[in-house]
Amino acid sequence: MLAGLLGILFAGNACAFTLGTHVWVGQQVINDLADDGKITIVLQGKPVTLEVPAHVRSAILANQTEFLLGNIGPDSAPDILVGQTIVHPGIEDGWKTNDWLRFLLNSARGNAAGTAYAYGYLGHASADMFAHTYVNQYAGDIFDLADETLVEQRHIALEGFIGRLTPPLRDHTGRQLGAVRALIKPSDAFGTFVRDTLVLNDTVQEQYSRGKYGRHLAAYHAYRKSIDAMVANPAWNQLDVAVVRLFASNWGVALSSNDAQKIIDKANVIIPKVQAGEDRIQSLANDLVNATQHLDDALFSGVKTATQTVFSVEQEILQLHLQISSKESELRRKASCPKKWQDPFGYHACQKANDVIDSINGSVNAALGSLNGKLAAKRQQLLQASIAVRDAAVASQKLVQIVSNAAIDFSQRMGQNTSPIKGPLMGWRNDVDVAMREYVKATSQSLLNSTDRAASATEPLSRWFDCYHMSILGVAQELSGCELRDGARNVVWAVDRALKLAEDLAFAGDLLGLPTPSEIRAWRDEQIASAKDRLMAEIFDRLLPRELQDILALFSKDMDDAALNDYFSRPERHNDKNLLMIPDLAARVRAEMRVTDGAFDPQRYAVAYNAVVLAKLSLLDTAGLVALGQLAGAAPEAGRSVFAQTDNVIADAIASIDGNHQWMAVPPPRPNAVGAPYAQPASYAAPAGFVPWRPAVRSALFRGLFKGPLSSGIDVAGELGFPTLLPSDYPYRPCSGYPFPDSAADQACQGIKIVPVLQLLLD
Repeated sequence: MLAGLLGILFAGNACAFTLGTHVWVGQQVINDLADDGKITIVLQGKPVTLEVPAHVRSAILANQTEFLLGNIGPDSAPDILVGQTIVHPGIEDGWKTNDWLRFLLNSARGNAAGTAYAYGYLGHASADMFAHTYVNQYAGDIFDLADETLVEQRHIALEGFIGRLTPPLRDHTGRQLGAVRALIKPSDAFGTFVRDTLVLNDTVQEQYSRGKYGRHLAAYHAYRKSIDAMVANPAWNQLDVAVVRLFASNWGVALSSNDAQKIIDKANVIIPKVQAGEDRIQSLANDLVNATQHLDDALFSGVKTATQTVFSVEQEILQLHLQISSKESELRRKASCPKKWQDPFGYHACQKANDVIDSINGSVNAALGSLNGKLAAKRQQLLQASIAVRDAAVASQKLVQIVSNAAIDFSQRMGQNTSPIKGPLMGWRNDVDVAMREYVKATSQSLLNSTDRAASATEPLSRWFDCYHMSILGVAQELSGCELRDGARNVVWAVDRALKLAEDLAFAGDLLGLPTPSEIRAWRDEQIASAKDRLMAEIFDRLLPRELQDILALFSKDMDDAALNDYFSRPERHNDKNLLMIPDLAARVRAEMRVTDGAFDPQRYAVAYNAVVLAKLSLLDTAGLVALGQLAGAAPEAGRSVFAQTDNVIADAIASIDGNHQWMAVPPPRPNAVGAPYAQPASYAAPAGFVPWRPAVRSALFRGLFKGPLSSGIDVAGELGFPTLLPSDYPYRPCSGYPFPDSAADQACQGIKIVPVLQLLLD
C-alpha cells in the first residue's frame, strides 16, 4: 500500500526544472566559485566579477553536496509533498515563498552545512522564477492538482523534456562528474539541518497546520512533543526517582541473601526454645540483635525494630527471674517444730516463726505467680518479636532479591543508564530525531533515484517507513540493513518492568515510595499508547492525498519528442481553461535551446541562462549588490543605492515560485486558445519586490542581466521559423529587441516592428 502511495507522490513532482536541471544550475555556481572564489556574470554585454561573502563562499565549497541538495530544495524538502504544496506556492493565510526563504537563510547562520544548503535553496528559487514563467506560458496555467490534471501533465512533460536535454555535469576543470544519483548522497549534516529547521520546529509547524498537506509532518512533530511532555511529566519523574532510590538502596546495603539467611537461622533457633519454655536465651537474642546492627537503610527498619523488641523483652524477663530467685533463696521455713515440753516457749516460737515464714512465703509465692504470669506474657512477646525478626529477614531477603533482579534486568537492557525511566524516554526522543533526519534524507534520495531508470524512486521512503517509522512506534522490524532503533520498545519495556517491580513489592507497602501498579498502568495506557495511536491515525489518514493518482502513469514515461507533442495535443475534458494546442512543441523548444550534441546551449537557451545568472546573484550580500548596481550605472534612490536595504536579491522578492513573471507586481495573463477571454492571475511578487525590476533601474539591471524572450517558441515563433500560435488579441507581446515589457499594456515591440517598415518607406 505504502509503495503505491509513494509512487503517486513522485508522479506529482511539480518542479519547473527537473532535479537534474536544478543540480546542473547549482554546479555552474560551484564551478564559478571554485575558479577564483568570486562570481562572474555578463552585465550589459560585458563580463563583471563580484565578491562573494567569505563565509558563503567557504561554506559552499566545503559543503558542495549540501549546496546541490539545496538547489533541489523544496522539490524534495522537507519532503516532496510539503515542498510542492506549501513552500512552492505559499499558504493562502500563512507564509509565502519569501517567508520560507528568509526563515531558512536566518536559521542557517553559524552552520556551514546549513549555509550551503540555504544558498542552494535560494538558487532553486532563482531558477524557478524563470523556469515556472517559461513552463506556465506553454502549459497554460500554474501547477495545481485541485482542479484538473492536463495542465499538470503538460508541466511534467515539458520539464522532463528539458531534463532530457540538460548538458552533462562537469566540474570547473571540465571533468565530467557522472550521473546526479551517483554524485549526490544526502548527508547527516543535511538531514539534521533540514529536520531541525523545516520539520521539528514549532515555528514552521504552525504553518503546516494551516495547509492541507502538512499534517503528516505535524503528526511526527506532535509525537516528539508528546515524548518531551512525558520526560517532563511529574508522574514519570516520581516513578524514575523511586526506582533509582530503590536501586541505590539495594547497592548501598550490605545485607546479602546469606546475611538474611543467618538472621533467619538464628530466629529459627530462638523460636522453638521460647516455645519450649526456655528462659535464658539472652546470648542468642544478643546474637540476633548484633546480626542486624549494621542495617541502616529504611528498607530493613522492620528487622531492626523487631530485634530491638527482642532485646528489651529479654532484659525484662532476666530481671524478673533474678528478683524471684533472690526472694526464694532468702526465706527457708523449718519443715517441723518438734514439741519440747521442757521448752514449751521454743515450740511456740518456732511455730510462730513458721507461721510468719508461711505468711511471707505466701506473699512471695503470690508475687512469684504474678511474675510467672508476666513472664509468660513477656515470653509471648519474645516469641512474637522473634517471629517478626525472622519474617522481616525473609521479607528483606525477598526484597533484596526482587530489587537485585530488577537492577540486573535494567542494566542488561539499558547499560549503565542511571535513569531507568527517563533514560529510555530520552532514548525514544532521540530515535524520533534520528528517524526524521533519515526521513529528510530518504525523500531526497527518492527524488535522486528518479533520475536513474535502474533505481526505484519509491524504495528509499518505503524502506524508511519499515525501518524507522515502525521502530519509533515500538514495532520490531528484523530487516537487513535497518539500523536498530529500540527507544520506543525500551520505554515500554522499562515501564512494564517498573510495573512488575511495583507489583512484586506490593508486600512492602508505601515504604519504597513507588507509585501503585494501577497508577503506572494508567500512565502507560494514557500517555504512551495514546501518543502512538494519534501518530498512526495521522499517517495512515493523511500521508498522501488521492488527488495525485491521475498522473501516476506519467512518472515513468521517457519524455521524447513524440511524447511531449502528444501531451500538448490532448484536448481538455471540460474546456474550462481553453488551453493552446501545440502539436509541434518539441521542435519549438529544441529551436529555443539551440541543441548541440544532444544538449541545450547554456548561453543561448534563455531560461537556463537566466537561472544560472540569478542563482549566482543570490550569493551576494548588500555590499555585493551595491557593487552590482554601481557597475550597471543604476540610478540611485533617495541619494543611495537601490540595494542599500537589500541583503539578498531573491530572499524577499517572490511570494510564489509556482507563479510566473514574479518580478512584475501584476503578471500578464497566460495565453489561451483563440476567442477565449484572458484571466488575470494574482500577483506572485512579494511586498519587497524584485529590486532589479524597479522602474528606475529596470533597463540597467534587469534587462542588462537577463536574456529573452523566455518562451520564444510561442512569443516570437516567426523568428524561429514556426507558425504564430498567439491569438491576435493576446496583450503581452515581448520581442527579441525588447524581451521584457513593463506590463501587458507596454506595446514597445509594436513600435520596434514598425521601425523597419518606416525606414523602407522613408528610403
